[in-house]
Amino acid sequence: MSAHPPPSATARRPETARAIRAMQAAMHVLFVLLFVVGLARALLTQTMTAPHLALLFVASALFMGLYCFGLTLERRPVSDARREQLAQVWISALVVAWIALLAVAADFAWLAFAFYFLVLYVARRALAAALVAVVLVASVVALASSNSTRGPGSLIGPFMGMLVALGIAWVYVQLRRENDARNLLVDQLVAAQDDALAAQEELAHAQHRAGVLAERERLARDIHDTLAQGFSSILLLSRAGLAREDGEGTLLRQIEEQAAEGLTQSREVVHALAPTELADAPLFAALRRLAERLGEQTGIAVSTTCDGDARPLPSPVEVALLRIAQSGLANVRIHAQASRAGVTLAYSPTDVTLEIIDDGVGFDEAAVERAPLGGSGFGLRAIRERLVELGGQLEVESAPGEGAALFVRIPTATSPAAPSPVTTNGGAL
Repeated sequence: MSAHPPPSATARRPETARAIRAMQAAMHVLFVLLFVVGLARALLTQTMTAPHLALLFVASALFMGLYCFGLTLERRPVSDARREQLAQVWISALVVAWIALLAVAADFAWLAFAFYFLVLYVARRALAAALVAVVLVASVVALASSNSTRGPGSLIGPFMGMLVALGIAWVYVQLRRENDARNLLVDQLVAAQDDALAAQEELAHAQHRAGVLAERERLARDIHDTLAQGFSSILLLSRAGLAREDGEGTLLRQIEEQAAEGLTQSREVVHALAPTELADAPLFAALRRLAERLGEQTGIAVSTTCDGDARPLPSPVEVALLRIAQSGLANVRIHAQASRAGVTLAYSPTDVTLEIIDDGVGFDEAAVERAPLGGSGFGLRAIRERLVELGGQLEVESAPGEGAALFVRIPTATSPAAPSPVTTNGGAL
């Protein structure tokens, strides 16, 4: 019975694996060869009666049957721990069977040399030491009782064989340990490489998604700030010209129609590039749906309020408010341990505000801000970076045990010289 290295390890270390397999094969060949020699000597040098001869063949068959049975144990579908226990029982039973065989014919004492290798390879350290001593004593007693090997050789031979076997077994054990250590190191390196590749792929995928979203937002913002505003200006000028009624009404009406069509198309492009949450519902409806989803999934009582006269906002502002609300409600879900939360969207003539409050455990804002990148403070930093692009502000009020409040303000008023929002086709830009 032996513990062969796994096929993958054998493929990675062919030289060491071949050496181990060669030593294992040599050990089994030596065992069988010495058994055949002992059986032949017993038949050729001893005069046996028929019952003694039958006993010899029966004992030999049982002994080799037990030996072959042990060779099949390592291929049985059992756990490693169970296989190890069976190996200890098997090697102990094999030594006992060999001692019984010695009682039939002392010529099998020469199997002691092969037994040393087998015991040191299979048995655990304490059991191996005990079995080696048993094998040595049994072989010395058997040889001393034999008429052909009486004298100092009956002691020196088994003892020297034990020393040689111990030396070779030590070399084999060191070789196998080195092979196992190398295989373990290779497995760890392969696992680390797989983890690194998976992380790299995930990072590339995340960067791609972030790039796509950033590009969609940039295109929507550019279209809104260029084409849509240009069409709005054309509409204003066309309507001013139509009001004069000085004979150019037909041309101006054609300009107005073309500008209105272009404005409608640019709006469709902007909405197509906006997040799907805003495409399916206005901003407050999207916020209410986020709150309802949080309540359904966590049991937190989440209220939503809209103050002031709701109006369409520039796409970047709506996207920013939606993403900030998602981040804030995610913190409520993960960290707050709250029972109630509230989301308030408020419109004023000059700005729009978003407030998210909860009655959870709160936090130390200063400690969160000092947290390393990627930790719990990353969400606040990301919100501030998003607001910087829009000229917005973020205020956070929280203390341990006193809940938390997140207040966002984004200016939306136009300068005095700028034209007022243009209404056409039932909406305002």
